[in-house]
Amino acid sequence: MRDNKPMVVFIINSLGLGGAERALNNILQATPQHEQFNIHLILLDREKEHRIMPEFVTMHRLDSRRSLIRSVYLLSQKLSALKPSLCVSLLVRSNVANVIVNRILHRRPAIICERMHLSSHLALQFSGLKLVLSKMVPRVVYPFASQALGVSTGVTNDQVQNFNMPNARTLTIFRQPRRL
Repeated sequence: MRDNKPMVVFIINSLGLGGAERALNNILQATPQHEQFNIHLILLDREKEHRIMPEFVTMHRLDSRRSLIRSVYLLSQKLSALKPSLCVSLLVRSNVANVIVNRILHRRPAIICERMHLSSHLALQFSGLKLVLSKMVPRVVYPFASQALGVSTGVTNDQVQNFNMPNARTLTIFRQPRRL
């Protein structure tokens, strides 16, 4: 039975040991909004999970096998069934799939989060034609996002300058320093 609370879906590739995964875990652990929203988490890949999510988070595990095309297809099927009010994604493949499925196919809000300077990250991973293609996909898709969040001015500026994200739809959310 579905209650009347709006549904917010978070999308990430997997729950590995990386910084985006840790950030998502921290956000969800500190979220008092679970009383006002149905919170769901979609993992695009079936991989070993290194993070434990709070009990109020409904988990969905897809089997995209690290494929963007499978991610878009399976995510579209899952979100068609869930009908969320808002989707928030972290990591490049999740961001691209989120925007394609939500903004382009279903006309729903899609917020993307970048935790790294994407141009530098891709340049360290790829070269030649693979680098060109890996930059082209977010460059074409990111401008359709409802909002793009960056963790620093440099990350946000990279989205605007290199990935065609309109400045008016970007926001920098600085990490709060840890208290000792």
